[in-house]
Amino acid sequence: MASFNQFAILAKGLLQERSGTDTLGGKEMKVSKALLVFLIVVLPFASFLSAQSTDQKESGKSAVNINTAGQSDLERLPGIGPSLAKKILEFRQKNGNFKTPADLMAVQGIGEKKYEQLKSMITVK
Repeated sequence: MASFNQFAILAKGLLQERSGTDTLGGKEMKVSKALLVFLIVVLPFASFLSAQSTDQKESGKSAVNINTAGQSDLERLPGIGPSLAKKILEFRQKNGNFKTPADLMAVQGIGEKKYEQLKSMITVK
């Protein structure tokens, strides 16, 4: 994806190129300025929104409540397969609800590394 500076350089070049051939007078300059605004403001904003959308898809759209999640909900989390999801459910049944997301590390098979991958995608609320 092009950066903001790349858009600005491209827009500046187009504006200079257009304004040098001033065959239509003010109309052509207005079109060039509109193009400049589009390239500098709209396209980077669209890129930002696209990146946000991708982040939401990767994170499962909303946090998974590990106190109420079922097997299939847990399996949607990265690195959690059927076996580990079952361990989480068994741990929760035996020990009660998790008080904090970090309590998930008490489940056999979930260490600090896996928890770090999951912590932004889970909740206990």
